[in-house]
Amino acid sequence: MIRETCKYCGEEKELINSHVIPKSLCCLKETGNLISIDAKKKKFDKNPIHQNGIKEYLMCKNCDNLIGILDNYASKIFKNVIPNHSRIKQNNISVCQLTQPDVDYWKFKKFFISLLWRASLTKEGINLGKYQEIALKMIKDELPDNPNLFLTLIYEMNTKTGLDLSSGVFGNKSRGKHIYVIHIPHYLILIIPNTEYSSNPKEMKWFKTYFNKDKILIHKLDQNLPFEKQLIDLVITCKKNTS
Repeated sequence: MIRETCKYCGEEKELINSHVIPKSLCCLKETGNLISIDAKKKKFDKNPIHQNGIKEYLMCKNCDNLIGILDNYASKIFKNVIPNHSRIKQNNISVCQLTQPDVDYWKFKKFFISLLWRASLTKEGINLGKYQEIALKMIKDELPDNPNLFLTLIYEMNTKTGLDLSSGVFGNKSRGKHIYVIHIPHYLILIIPNTEYSSNPKEMKWFKTYFNKDKILIHKLDQNLPFEKQLIDLVITCKKNTS
C-alpha cells in the first residue's frame, strides 16, 4: 500500500487502488479483457495494466467505501432498473423514462459527478479545473444540487460499433462548452460542468428536461454523436495499426 493524502478526506492515510469506473459496470464477462488505446502510437494495447478496470491510488479504504455506495447504487440502476423498464416513443426514438421511486435523482447524479472527479485525479486524467473542488463538495453534500452544474445526459448505445462496448472518460468541447464523455458498455454519458453562459441557452434548457429531479430520460442511439468523430477515427486507425 501507499501512504499519501487521501483525495477525499484530505488526511494522510494508507491508500488503496480505487476504481475510476466501477468494475461492475465494465461488463468484463461480456466484453472480455479490456483493450486500452495508446493515443501516441495510435495502437491498441491488448494487455493493459488494469484488466478489471482502471485503478489508481486515490483514496483510503473508508472513503473508497463511501464512493462505493454510489457505485453499487448506479450498478443496480444500469443492470436491473433500466433494462426492465418500459419504453416510450419520442420523435421515433425509444426513450426510457425514470421517475421516483425508480431512481433517486440526487444519488444517481452524485455517482456521475464522482466518476468525473475520480477521472480528474488520475495520472492521465481529464482537467476539471475549478470544477474538481466543486465536484468533491457536491459528492460530500457540502454543496446542494444546482441544475446548472454537472448536467448529465444518458444515452443507450445501439450503434453496432466498437464504441457500444467501450469504457473510458474523455474530455471534449461542443458548441463552445466543455463537455465530458463517459463510456461504459451499452451506455454513453455526457456531462456539462456548467450550462450557464451558453451560446445556445435554448438548447441547454431543453437538455435540462432530460435529467432533473422530476424525471430522467435515457434515449437510445443507433448512430454515434457527431462530436465523437475524432474518437471513432482514432479507433479505426488503431484497428489498422494493431496486428
